[in-house]
Amino acid sequence: MNKTHVMIVAVLLFGGPPLPLPAAVWTVPDPWPVIQQAVDSCASGDTVLVAPGHYLERLVIPDKTLTLASHALLTGDTLFIPQTILDGDSLGTVIRVDTGGQHRFILDGFQIRRGVGQHWVGGGVHVTDSADVALRRLHFTQNVSRYSGVCVYADETVETFSRPKYMLMQHIRAYDNSTSGLSRYLLVASSINGTRVSDVRISDMDDSGLMHVSSSDSLYVSDIYVRRAVSSGTLISAGLQSNGGLGFQEYSNITIEDCTWSNSVFVVLNGFWPGTVKNVRFMDNTQVGNRSQANRLFDVMFWGVPSHLDSLVFQRNRGVTGHSVVGEFELRHPSDAPWHHGRLTNLIVEDCVLGDSTYTPWNSSNNYPSMLTTSKLTLENARFVNNTVILTPGAGTPE
Repeated sequence: MNKTHVMIVAVLLFGGPPLPLPAAVWTVPDPWPVIQQAVDSCASGDTVLVAPGHYLERLVIPDKTLTLASHALLTGDTLFIPQTILDGDSLGTVIRVDTGGQHRFILDGFQIRRGVGQHWVGGGVHVTDSADVALRRLHFTQNVSRYSGVCVYADETVETFSRPKYMLMQHIRAYDNSTSGLSRYLLVASSINGTRVSDVRISDMDDSGLMHVSSSDSLYVSDIYVRRAVSSGTLISAGLQSNGGLGFQEYSNITIEDCTWSNSVFVVLNGFWPGTVKNVRFMDNTQVGNRSQANRLFDVMFWGVPSHLDSLVFQRNRGVTGHSVVGEFELRHPSDAPWHHGRLTNLIVEDCVLGDSTYTPWNSSNNYPSMLTTSKLTLENARFVNNTVILTPGAGTPE
């Protein structure tokens, strides 16, 4: 087969100047009818460009720098995403990424469907080595996995391989995926040097978590929207894993609305070293089922300063256990020095309800009704409007 040589500009995934690289573009289905054949024929730095179509393949990406993309890469038109389908046919993981070392892999502009992962293997995309990985403009549907990420899994496992160096997930949509067994999250990504997740939209998710993301150095999560999710576990868990460096974490523009949760803290942001949280909204969420004291809507725990929480809005949420309507915001320091404080600014808690006609946190010992708990945070410009705590008789509490 002939290949057309072109000059492309490869931009480093997480910063750095553009690097001109001579490369080849291989096209599917003409001249290559099968995507795996085109991938195997690539030299490091090449691109496989896939035309709209339905491709029943389970791909293995070899140890080389490679871009696998639909025509959305050329035009920016997101209509190419649902038109270019990578289908695992319910026989295994759709894409297994074996790229490592100094290489990078870019996946851009596909619908990924009917992937099945087992025993610490992701269903849609599974990353198995320490490459730079970028997953952009992807729609996931009808994927399933046990013990790992249903749609994406890039983390240390019982297998012998390392995490990605850098991990980017951007413009992700997921619907009609399911967990099997102990798997709790659609997206699982942990990196050595940096993880960035942005522009994720999920709706009508049933009994699974959205994401568990972490890094040993830096972590950025932004533009997340979740609506009508039902979860008996944690919806979002994110944070830095190590205190051995000077890492930083930032979370911004997150909206969680019309969801129900039970048996866990719904959203958890934590980890070593400072962080910022800004423009986060929880609206019309309800706690159901298990009434354990641990069930809260939102927990933030950072180690170190400066840490800043800004523009947090809680409207029309309802919980029945301690601190569940809003949550717990805490700043810690390894030395527990009393002068280390962060800032909590522009907080709104409005029309929230704690307790119901048969239960309130006052029913249990050492636990009292509270909308919000803070520790080592200076509170500035807070509004509490039309909130209610329903008190009912309980042990040691007279009617």
